[in-house]
Amino acid sequence: MNQADAKGGLSCGKPALDAYFTKRAWDHHQKGVAKVFVLEDLAAPGVILGSYSLSASSWERDRLQGALPSSLPKYPMPLFSIGYFAVTQARQGQGLGKRLMADALRRCLDAAESIGAMGVGLDSLDEDSTRFYAQLGFVEVPAEPTRPADDTRQPMFIPMSTLLAAKPNGAMPSPM
Repeated sequence: MNQADAKGGLSCGKPALDAYFTKRAWDHHQKGVAKVFVLEDLAAPGVILGSYSLSASSWERDRLQGALPSSLPKYPMPLFSIGYFAVTQARQGQGLGKRLMADALRRCLDAAESIGAMGVGLDSLDEDSTRFYAQLGFVEVPAEPTRPADDTRQPMFIPMSTLLAAKPNGAMPSPM
């Protein structure tokens, strides 16, 4: 990502995602809060087709019951976090989301060779995106108990073991 990407904007139809991309993505990318990645239209340089952010995170072990082995310690589990995942509205339904997610998960797998992480987490904004993430292997997990009642995002998780099992046989979609 570069500053010109943010100025060009992204219109995915979700105001919170569009606003993040335009107003905070470049600042977060520069300061290391998250790294923001974009898919640019090769036929129209400078036109952003999709975007996501990656950062390090941790979730309480109890939230991941059933998704991870019960033999793990009871302290917070390290994971990679995908945020602000978006595809421009005009290009939704054309497979770009799968390409973006393949890129994000490959980056997580690459980083996991050097950094411990139990998996990848994200917050789904609505039922459509929850279905999309579920088709890719993510499972719903409970929200943090301290999350405000009006926060309707659905936390989802995919274990690193699932990603590692898919990597050798080429089951993951190819990168961009």
